[in-house]
Amino acid sequence: MMQFLKTILSKNKHTNSHREELYMLKRDLDMLKMRIELLEEEHKKSLYAVTELSTCVQNIAALVADLSVDVNALGMYLKTQIDQDLTEAVQSDLFALTDDDDGYLN
Repeated sequence: MMQFLKTILSKNKHTNSHREELYMLKRDLDMLKMRIELLEEEHKKSLYAVTELSTCVQNIAALVADLSVDVNALGMYLKTQIDQDLTEAVQSDLFALTDDDDGYLN
């Protein structure tokens, strides 16, 4: 009889400890599920932000490429203008009438 009572009490004791363990495990599992959901939402927001930044960088790269073409064209124009001005200056010096020492044309 005593042995029977001991087994009943020990089973009840083990059952309570198992219930407590199961409750704690379930609570931990629920917390982990919530953390996973939060991390997934944060991942989506980060992915959206990275996509937006990538688009901005691509737009900036295209603008810089266009700007470099414009600056190159401006540089070529200025170089042509300077060369033309120098050529005109040299030609005008060749055909310029200089004063003679005595003031008469020879």
